[in-house]
Amino acid sequence: RQKSADLEGLTPPMRWHMIGQVQRNKARAVATWADVVESVDRLALAQALSAGAVAAGRSIDVLMQVSLDPEPADSRGGVRPADVPALASSVVRLPGLVLRGVMGIAPYPGDPDRAFRTLETVAEKLVAEVPGADVISAGMSGDLEHAIRHGATQVRVGGAVLGKRANVR
Repeated sequence: RQKSADLEGLTPPMRWHMIGQVQRNKARAVATWADVVESVDRLALAQALSAGAVAAGRSIDVLMQVSLDPEPADSRGGVRPADVPALASSVVRLPGLVLRGVMGIAPYPGDPDRAFRTLETVAEKLVAEVPGADVISAGMSGDLEHAIRHGATQVRVGGAVLGKRANVR
């Protein structure tokens, strides 16, 4: 939020992506500054983002975070692949939100090819139901080749560009 204020007026304007779990009580605030929220994994969160976007008089793009863990862990977030169609049908009806696709993070340790193959299948089914929801945000510095092989349209390479983050306590 501080950084977005510091960088206001840049040309071309930056698009701010929120990646990571969003608490429902923080969603209205996130909707005032984020252009894209890549971690929608439950209807209550989508509803809160919708309310915040409408109150702010704006529209935000959203990606559904899909759990790629063999056994989904609540701490990592993500909707189960089988539950994506039901959540998507609810999200597309919410004002102020535009469903653009899916986001996934390969489990570690785990098989990134298997994980991203699952995400690719989910994305193919989603775009058949929601034309235009064709974004696949997947892969980070260590596994981006696997993600690209399975259709990723966006990758996150911060570590490769900026170096490892210092542990902050």
